[in-house]
Order: sequence, then C-alpha cells, then structure tokens
Amino acid sequence: MPSLGTIGLQARDYAACGFDMAEYHPRIWYPRREKKIVHIHNTAAEIDAYYTVTADVIDDIAAGLHGIAGQAAWQSYYSADALKRTIAAELDIYARDDGFPLKPQRILSDMRKALADRDILISDVGAHKIWIARLFRCEAPNTCIISNGFASVGIGVPGAIAAKLVYPHRRVLTITGDAGFMMNSQEIETALRYRVAIDIGRGRRKRQALSGYQGGIASRDRRNQKLPRLYSLD
Repeated sequence: MPSLGTIGLQARDYAACGFDMAEYHPRIWYPRREKKIVHIHNTAAEIDAYYTVTADVIDDIAAGLHGIAGQAAWQSYYSADALKRTIAAELDIYARDDGFPLKPQRILSDMRKALADRDILISDVGAHKIWIARLFRCEAPNTCIISNGFASVGIGVPGAIAAKLVYPHRRVLTITGDAGFMMNSQEIETALRYRVAIDIGRGRRKRQALSGYQGGIASRDRRNQKLPRLYSLD
C-alpha cells in the first residue's frame, strides 16, 4: 500500500476492483494500453499483454479501497456527475412515453418509482441486464444485484428467494428472460413451500441480442416458444 503514493495516478487512469479476465477482456476496453491500472482484489492480477498493472493491491476489496482512500487527495468535483445527469435525463424523457411495446427506459423508470429505496432488484442475465446496469438508479447499497463474472444465467428466481429470506421485510423483484426463467422456474415451488413472496418480471424477446456482446452486439433470429403452463395453483 505505501507504494500507491508514488505511482502518480491521474483521474482517467483505471482502478479495477474485483476484475476477472473472464468478465470483459482488456483488449476491448484498453486497446491502446496508455493508462495506468491499479488492480484491487483478494487475489493477484492475471497479467496479460493488455492487462499490465502499475500496482496490485491484494486485500479484501473493501479494506483495500478504504486504504487507498486514506492516502488519496480529496476532489470536490466528481467526473461522473455529468454521466449521472445524462442517465437521469434519459429516464425522465421516457417516463411518460406511452408507446407500445414499452421501451426499456419506461419500464426502468416505473420500476424505480414502484420500489422503495431499500427494496431489492435482482437481474438475471440477458439484454435486460445491460439496460439495468446502465439506467437503474440505486438509492442504497446492495439493492441492485447483477450476475457478472461468468454471468451465470438463471440466478433471477433463486436469487430473489435468497434475498427475501435474508430481508423478509423488503420487497424483492427479479427481472429475467425466457431462458433464465426456464432454467430455474422450478424454484417457484421452493418459494411457495417456504411462503416467500417475490415479484418476477419476465422479458420476452423475438431476437436474441446479447450473445457475443464482448465483440459488439451479435443478433440472431430465434423466435421464442410460448412458455407452457407450468403450474396449476389453487
């Protein structure tokens, strides 16, 4: 940690917190390799031609960030403020859009209004995950859980059940797609057995657009099959 004061990080250099090479290869977001990278993780950095680190902070991520913050100079201007205003403006523009089918921005705007600040949103994997990551406004820590890393499809329903068991007095909503829902839809029986009340929002797409996302969106036609009637509930 003492060496961090000598590496001369600038505002546009990178601090990679918990980064794993499987998530999003650096050759895509760091092709020119002109900046400095501080890798912050509980394991050492996996060095690559496109991922050479200036400093490797091996620690609990929260503790590592607190240690860096203790040595960093305070800046009154936060460069993400303009981005935050842009995102808020985009949501506001579509908040009253009555077009059909409903646009993702309108859905996310309505979701934010329906959920209290400390309610929990669980995002399954799919194109909807990108919309949620970009535009959903979190008002409290750990209230929007997204499957990253290897991006396991199917976490939506079981993840929502787990969140509700831990926080029974909060509302829990999961957004999932056809594939994610079908992978673990049987867990609705678990929710019924344990009397766990969760909300499930399922997106229906006629085109699959997330495959190959790391190299740019690659779309392919594949019409969804209508979901069969899974359960007969009294």
